[in-house]
Amino acid sequence: MFYSETSTSQVFLFFSIYIYTIQDIGTNLYFLFAISQNI
Repeated sequence: MFYSETSTSQVFLFFSIYIYTIQDIGTNLYFLFAISQNI
């Protein structure tokens, strides 16, 4: 298998975006839960 530098950077970029998206979803779910508890 041959991995170029561009391939590695693209995977890293995708992974960082994936982690950021998961954190964003977690934050949104947390706020939704907090709002539902207040009602």
